[in-house]
Amino acid sequence: MEEQASDKITVVLAYSNYDDAMYVMDFLNSFEYNILQLTSFGYDCARAVNETSPDIVMCNTHLPDMNLQSVVSLVRKGGNGKTKFIAVESAPPARRQAEHLADVSFHSVIPFDYFDMHDKIKSVLSGGQRADITDKSHEIDSAVLRLLGGTYSAGCEYLRCGAEIAADSPDALQGLSKQLYPAIARRFDISSASVERSMRSAIMTAWKDGSGKLAEYFHEKPTSGKLIKLIYEQTKGRYEIK
Repeated sequence: MEEQASDKITVVLAYSNYDDAMYVMDFLNSFEYNILQLTSFGYDCARAVNETSPDIVMCNTHLPDMNLQSVVSLVRKGGNGKTKFIAVESAPPARRQAEHLADVSFHSVIPFDYFDMHDKIKSVLSGGQRADITDKSHEIDSAVLRLLGGTYSAGCEYLRCGAEIAADSPDALQGLSKQLYPAIARRFDISSASVERSMRSAIMTAWKDGSGKLAEYFHEKPTSGKLIKLIYEQTKGRYEIK
């Protein structure tokens, strides 16, 4: 590949999901990053990183031959302790897995904000704390994971989003159908009906499985609104539902 200006951020991409790859490629081209290699396989990604020492690796959590954590391990064993890894995903289950990988930051493709992604990359490269999630978001994610027992779906993602919106605008909890659910729907470019349906399904699954902590707070299957309120209150340090 043609030599690029030395001040450009260098990137290796590894994507098995074509749509995710196109989102990221468009972003990188818009900001004139230096793309060193694009591959679909983890082994090829690790080899490229060890050969070129890029600033950033952007990739899916799972590749056809290995997962991202294995790629990171190969790179670190090869002596590269500098390159930063960012998992860029569209699927909620992959998001959940990416957020708990060691030595990996995270960014969601949906919604994909180019300037936010650019800021996160700069933060990662500057040696700041994980640029993927704020303390508030991390607390909310942990509460969702704890209450729903680790099973993740689009409905779980919408519940998490609802709690984040409530944290910023508590009044939204007073108007679920007219304020909160439409706000969630706008973030994911779907209908409010789809948001409500997916959240009910996620709660039903967790309630039937009994793998989470819902039964510790509710005597019967909670509504989406009550669960969002619980998540909101837990992250604020108030554990009792009134």
